[in-house]
Amino acid sequence: MTSSGEWRVARGQGQDGQLLCASPLASCLVPLALSCAALALMFWGLHQLDLPVIRFMRSVHQPWLEHGGDLLARLGSGAALVAFSAAMLVAGRLRMQPTLFHAGVQGLVAHGASALVTQLLKHTIGRPRPRVTQEGEFQFEPSFVSGFDSFPSGHTSASFAVATVLARHFPRLGWIGYLAAALIACSRVWRGSHFPTDAVGGAAIGVLIGALLAYSYMDWLTVCARMLTKLALALSAVFALFWPMVHSSFNHEGALWLTGAGMVAILVGLGLRWRAAFEGQSTDAGPWPRLLLGAGLALSTGFWLVSAAAMLALVAWGASRTNRGIPSGRECEPALRQPRFLVETCVMIGVGLAALLLSMVQGLLPLL
Repeated sequence: MTSSGEWRVARGQGQDGQLLCASPLASCLVPLALSCAALALMFWGLHQLDLPVIRFMRSVHQPWLEHGGDLLARLGSGAALVAFSAAMLVAGRLRMQPTLFHAGVQGLVAHGASALVTQLLKHTIGRPRPRVTQEGEFQFEPSFVSGFDSFPSGHTSASFAVATVLARHFPRLGWIGYLAAALIACSRVWRGSHFPTDAVGGAAIGVLIGALLAYSYMDWLTVCARMLTKLALALSAVFALFWPMVHSSFNHEGALWLTGAGMVAILVGLGLRWRAAFEGQSTDAGPWPRLLLGAGLALSTGFWLVSAAAMLALVAWGASRTNRGIPSGRECEPALRQPRFLVETCVMIGVGLAALLLSMVQGLLPLL
């Protein structure tokens, strides 16, 4: 597999049903490095919000929120995840369905591996949980004392590991598993059991472990790059909404320039989509409109940190699409054409509402 200093990944079946195109090592490392940089920036930003978020959650007492958090905690517990994977294994064996059987086996292994890695990190880092955290900087040191095992979140890592295995074998149901895992991660924060960074760390660990166990070792590099790219994109969207809720960009230097640049990027992105839709109606504009729209929304927040993290995640996504052999523009089959006017109008309205939402939530959280 090595030729002229180049390692190529064998072709395999991807999570979304597409083939993983053979790609050089360097091409896989570019989106991987960019995604890691984006995740590191967002992790640093969320770390600044850990204590304020926990203090805010302590002030909120809603019975329905607490009961929902308890229910999700039970759903993401080890017993529930093991029972779910075991049920798939048994059903696959009894009904002679190899896909279901292998999903169950790999789900059990992924859960066990994520639990092992998580526990090792928990006690090596020794981060105090929110209930025993005082004001000031966190102290990280190895500990086996109860309550000093906050990072990463075990419920989150196990849930995302099993969800990744489920998405590998049942791509159309993958969003259900990831949605459930994301809700479990959020519940660990709003119940005060973990900090936001604990949940983010657990999600990254779970996705990587699930991918490593669900795919062939020949595809590990490509899959890890693609998984981290998707995680960075999803987290950048959450971060772009969450960071402005705690801060306000109105007094930040350069906020007006960033917002203006964001509006220009959004207009250019929408223009490219409309041009592709109505000038030819046979070509797709490729990733550029989506890159511009995503970058425009991030810039419109007026925050350098949000903009930089989103840019890195978007460039990583664009690089990963190129590496998978997806061209910048591709022919669309006539049978698959959509009523483009309606589609583009909905996109324009959605982007406008998203930009409006990002401006309305600025500084909202401290006022609640």
